[in-house]
Amino acid sequence: MRVTVYFNSSYPYGVASTNRVHQLCKGLQNNEVDVELLITNPTESDPDTLNKQVRGTFEGVKFKYLSKTTLRPQGLFQRKAKDILCYFRTYNHLIFSAKDSDAIIVIGGATFDFRILIPLLARLINKNIYLEINEYPFVTRKDGLRKSFMQFFFFRLVVPCYNGFIVISEALGKEISNFKSKTARIIKIPILSEIVKANEPDSFPPYTVPYIFHAGSLIEQKDGIIGSLKAFAKAIKEYGVNSLYLFAGNPDASPDIDKINKIIHNENLEGSVIFTGYLDKNRLAYYYRHASFAIINKSRNKQNEYCFATKISEYIAFGIPIIVTQVGEMSNYFKNGFNALIVEPDNIDQIAQAIATLTNDRKSAETLASNAFSLLETEFNSSLNGARLRDFLTNRS
Repeated sequence: MRVTVYFNSSYPYGVASTNRVHQLCKGLQNNEVDVELLITNPTESDPDTLNKQVRGTFEGVKFKYLSKTTLRPQGLFQRKAKDILCYFRTYNHLIFSAKDSDAIIVIGGATFDFRILIPLLARLINKNIYLEINEYPFVTRKDGLRKSFMQFFFFRLVVPCYNGFIVISEALGKEISNFKSKTARIIKIPILSEIVKANEPDSFPPYTVPYIFHAGSLIEQKDGIIGSLKAFAKAIKEYGVNSLYLFAGNPDASPDIDKINKIIHNENLEGSVIFTGYLDKNRLAYYYRHASFAIINKSRNKQNEYCFATKISEYIAFGIPIIVTQVGEMSNYFKNGFNALIVEPDNIDQIAQAIATLTNDRKSAETLASNAFSLLETEFNSSLNGARLRDFLTNRS
C-alpha cells in the first residue's frame, strides 16, 4: 500500500504538530505502508535552521519539500510569489504524481487557504482523500464575522468533500460527523509516541536541584502557565518545596510573556524559573530524562476541550509523572492517583499540593509514571495506531 501525505509545517524538526505527523507516518511505515511525506511550502525563516534538507529520510520516513527549499524568502512580495508557486506545485504533484497512491492524507488542512481545493482535485483523479484534524478549526482566531464565515465555509463546503477524517479527540469526531458526507468515515488517533531508551549511562542532570519541566507552548489560553507559576510559588512558600521550574522554547515568542514575567517578579521566582531556549531533539531528550514531573494545566475552553496535549505522550515516554486537568480528551485516559494526579483547572491550591506530593513522595511519583507508561504500549502506541490507520485507509475497519 502507498500513501501520500501533504503537510505545511517544519519537518523533520519542529513543533508538536511535526512530531504528530512523524509518528503517524512512522506508524504506517511500521505496518508495511509506503509513505511519502510532502511539505508543501518553505517553512523556515532562520538560515541556521536544522531543517536544511529538501528531501531525505528521517527515522524511516521519506520526505520532500515541494518548494525545493526550506527557507522562506525575505521580502513580502517574494514570499507571496513563492507561496503561489508552491500552491501550483502541490496541485501538480497531486494530479500527476499522487495518482499512484492508494490514499491521500492532508494534515493541517482545516484552514482557509489553497488546501481547500485539494479534495476537489483528488476527486478528479478518483482517489480517496482524508483530512487529519487535531484542533477545532480556526479556534485561535479572533471572534468576529471573518471567523464565522471561515468556519461556515469549512464545515459546510470543505468537510463534505473528504472521504474520511483522522481526528485527535472524540469531541472533534462528533463535530465533524455533523457535517461530513454520509459515506465518509472517521477514526480517532490519539496522541502518539514510541518507547524510548532507558537513561543513558554517565548522563548527569543539568541541575543539582530537582525540576519541573514544561515543553509545550507558553500561551496562557492553551497551557495555563500563569496558574502553574502561582501554584509553584505557593508550593515553595507553604510546603517548602525546593525545586526549579524549567520552560523549553523561546519565551519571546509567547504573546503572554509580559504577564509571565510579571508573575515571576511578583512571586520572587527569578532564581527558580529558567527558560532554556530552543532545545534540539537530543537536548530535549536530555532534559526529559532528568525531569521530576510535568504540569499540564489545561483550562476549560473550546481549544482545549477539542484538542489533546501532544506533549503528554512524550512525558510518558520518558517516565515523567504528570499533573493534569481533566479537560477534554484527557478524562478518557487518566485516573487520579493511578496514572496521574488530577486537579481542577487553575486551582492554585490543588496544583500546589500536587507539586508538593510529587516532590516529597518520589515512590508514588514513580508508580504514577509506571502506570501511565502502559498507555504507550496500548492506546498511544504509534505502531498499533499505525495498523488501525492502515486498516481504516483500506476500508478494513
